[in-house]
Parts: sequence; structure tokens; C-alpha cells
Amino acid sequence: MPNEFIVEGIKNAVKKGESLQQAMISFHNAGYDKKEIEEAARIVQTMQVRSQISSRTLPPQAPQRQPITQNPSAKPVIQKNQVASTNPQKVSSYGEKKSEPKKTLIILLTILIILSLGALISIFLFKESLISFFDNLF
Repeated sequence: MPNEFIVEGIKNAVKKGESLQQAMISFHNAGYDKKEIEEAARIVQTMQVRSQISSRTLPPQAPQRQPITQNPSAKPVIQKNQVASTNPQKVSSYGEKKSEPKKTLIILLTILIILSLGALISIFLFKESLISFFDNLF
């Protein structure tokens, strides 16, 4: 069970318009455990989804009158909180594939390192023979 302080803090941050990810990062920067933060974020996210579902199932309320504007083609303004509450946010990076380096590149670099080490060792072992060989060439 996550810390209730974290759950309430994330709820308050989301109500103020901060994204769920930003709230999680601020708690992580404050020194809280990552697992507790993720659990609290899941709880907050499920609360948001449940409140959205319950608000959809309620009977429609009487429409409120809006003031008539002079420009009929003006678009309605969407508040930041409305957008954040309708789109569930990513809570964690579980289940995502992490980018792995290509295996062929790793194999090629490993072979290159082994060959380089072999050449270096053979130069030290056979340096006298190599010196005499190059002396005979010139």
C-alpha cells in the first residue's frame, strides 16, 4: 500500500493542472521510493477513470446558458484541466521494449578487440624475430 501522503499529493498536483508524470517526478526528486510513487499514481489514475465513468453514466443536467458572443465562428476554449482528465496519462514504463544494440555490431566489435589483443600479444612475444626480419628487409 503506497503512502497516503503521496496519493494525496499527486491528486492535488493533477487537480492544479500538473501532469501525472510531472507529479511523479517531483515526488521522486523529493526522495520518495519509485515503487510507492508508481502505486500511488496508479491509484490516482484509476480514481480519475472511475470519476469519468461515473460522470458519463449520470443523467444529463439542464444545459447552462452561455453568453452570446459577437463572433459566431469563435471556437470554444478548452481548459487545461479538461484535456488532462480526458486522456489517461502514462504511469510507468513497464512493458515497453528498451532499445537494444544490434547483436551483429556487438559480435563484430568483440572479434575486432580479440584480433587486436592477439596482434599485440604476438608482437611482444616475437619482437626479436620481427626486428631481425625487418633488419633483413633493409
